[in-house]
Amino acid sequence: MHFRLRLSILLAVPLVFTGCSDLGEVVKPMPQSQISANALDFGTVAVSQSVTRSISITNSGTGTLTGTASLSCAGYSLVSGGGAFALGGGQSRAIVVAFAPASVGVYPCTLDLGPNASAVAISGEAALQQPGANPLVLQTSFAFGPLRTGQTALATTEVINTGTAPLLVNVVSGCGAFQVIRGGGSAQIAPGGSVAVSIAFSPTASGPISCVVEVGPQCPTINVSGTGITASFDDDIRPFFAGRCGNCHFYLADANIYTYITSPNFFFIEPLVKEFDPDGSILYRKLTPTPPFGSRMPQGGPFLTAAELDLIRRWIAEGALDN
Repeated sequence: MHFRLRLSILLAVPLVFTGCSDLGEVVKPMPQSQISANALDFGTVAVSQSVTRSISITNSGTGTLTGTASLSCAGYSLVSGGGAFALGGGQSRAIVVAFAPASVGVYPCTLDLGPNASAVAISGEAALQQPGANPLVLQTSFAFGPLRTGQTALATTEVINTGTAPLLVNVVSGCGAFQVIRGGGSAQIAPGGSVAVSIAFSPTASGPISCVVEVGPQCPTINVSGTGITASFDDDIRPFFAGRCGNCHFYLADANIYTYITSPNFFFIEPLVKEFDPDGSILYRKLTPTPPFGSRMPQGGPFLTAAELDLIRRWIAEGALDN
């Protein structure tokens, strides 16, 4: 029995040191493509008008993701990001497509990304407004501000036909984080009539997001922006510092903790936290294995887990908001 045990250990050792799987096969780095949208809808634009849409392709795997971004359809062109690409793990590439139709009609197309990523369906339509139609969009810009991922914020505007002929509209969002939940799609607005348009902001990732909602041919566009966040000061950061640090550092349990850590104070010329800069923030660095001075906090441990460090890092990287 002891001989069998020793033999099993000896057989297992080569697998550990040669990078093999439990089946004895070499484990190879594998790429994994992740595309921000599986379709691009340009809506209805005026003949000879130019509109752009963008997507990003990310390699969420470990190997190198290779491919070629290309399309060959009348009315469409690649503004940037076209051609061959090779993305390492975690790298992304933005691809911008322009739609400039020369005549009235429907324009289907496909953006090909090579054999290692799914193709992206493209649709667009070209039309001309009737003479006498006159579009008025009551509000053409919405700044949603910061919003936690998984939550939704709404904004509403109105498209009015102040002219004497029917107005053709086709309200379409240019990116996935903003969705038209009311008043979207194609419609004709009679003279003097209107359509209410509601836009929802639902971020799925952290960072600033800007987008355009197309209204229709020769109509004003609606510019929308917002910031996705994954960490909240009130829900995540304040309770954490109060519970883990407040016993020794009383100011971290104080009601004015946010002002204290984001402003210069008696002890430090610079704020303890620098927005968008975790590695330049003293408070974050003191929690890491390599603090800029003194010992790592909490003194003597237990130290923060990787998940806890990541939470604080994300909060600072997202702007250290008082949210």
